[in-house]
Amino acid sequence: MGLIHKPQVFKVAIAGAPVTVWMAYDTGYTERYMDVPENNQQGYEAGSVALHVEKLPNEPNRLLILHGFLDENVHFFHTNFLVSQLIRAGKPYQLQIYPNERHSIRCRESGEHYEVTLLHFLQEHL
Repeated sequence: MGLIHKPQVFKVAIAGAPVTVWMAYDTGYTERYMDVPENNQQGYEAGSVALHVEKLPNEPNRLLILHGFLDENVHFFHTNFLVSQLIRAGKPYQLQIYPNERHSIRCRESGEHYEVTLLHFLQEHL
């Protein structure tokens, strides 16, 4: 959300297994902090990055998304929906999917790749 609200402050954004639509996330967690949607519709919408992609910068190399395809916590639906919205809005992004990983990366090789990807992105674009 920083890149949406303060693109002049945040040069890049990295989203790992992002919740992109709060209405589609675990109600036990979400409602503890945001109340039920009926009582906080504005909050649910304001905090859902996928609903505000048109406000993202148009420059390339500002957004990196990483997600384990088998994520049982933040389901891959969130990244899928975000990417669909980014494409619809013509916004650039980079995406790294870990096909055999869950919410926490467990395989050593995937973990190394994840860390190298983060470092490379930051070194190249900050």
